[in-house]
Amino acid sequence: EKMKRFFIGAVAAFSLLASVVFPAAADERILNFDVSAVLEKDSSLLVTERITVNAENKAIRRGITRSFPIKERVDGDGLRRYTFDVVSVKCDGREAQFSRDINGYMAGMAIGNPEEYISKGEHTYEIVYRTRGHVRFLPKQDEISFNAVGPYNDFPVDKAAFALILPDGAKPLAVKAWTGKMGETGADHAVNGDTLRTTRTLEPGEAFTVSMGWEKGLVQEPSKGLSDWIG
Repeated sequence: EKMKRFFIGAVAAFSLLASVVFPAAADERILNFDVSAVLEKDSSLLVTERITVNAENKAIRRGITRSFPIKERVDGDGLRRYTFDVVSVKCDGREAQFSRDINGYMAGMAIGNPEEYISKGEHTYEIVYRTRGHVRFLPKQDEISFNAVGPYNDFPVDKAAFALILPDGAKPLAVKAWTGKMGETGADHAVNGDTLRTTRTLEPGEAFTVSMGWEKGLVQEPSKGLSDWIG
């Protein structure tokens, strides 16, 4: 039996206020979705996602799944390709079983033992991966646009946060964020130091998108090949 999917998509990059969940009326949801991304000098990202869910063995039975874009058509920029190299996967602090597959423009990951149910209650999944291809090199600055929570998630998301760590202690020149369904530009977020956080529960289908820019020359721009324009 397939594990219930929740999907975090991406805008040009990759590719979910706290509400109390009482045991008597517990529902399945994402309690916390924290994302931190370390930008390396070669313009790759080392991303850590910590996803805390409440499982009731209804939709969330054996674990969770994640989907990541590996290709994207961008007007005027050809075909953008993104690598997705898993470094580690844990559940509740212990190494977790996982599998991967590729379907068209997406890479998928299923986390959990397909032969047994997880216990009911809270579980925290940690996914660490390295990815390339997400930085946009513009005339006056370089930037990244990132869906910390994509618009195709299946569950409510009580809290979401995103932090980008730049090389050499640099600080972003510009920070923007949006919440809501695709095409919406809600402002349900707050900046706390270097971290952006949502200020309300995101409903299924709502995204939390972050855009950050920084000074030119901070990271190296990779060269483009023929594969970036075809296939």
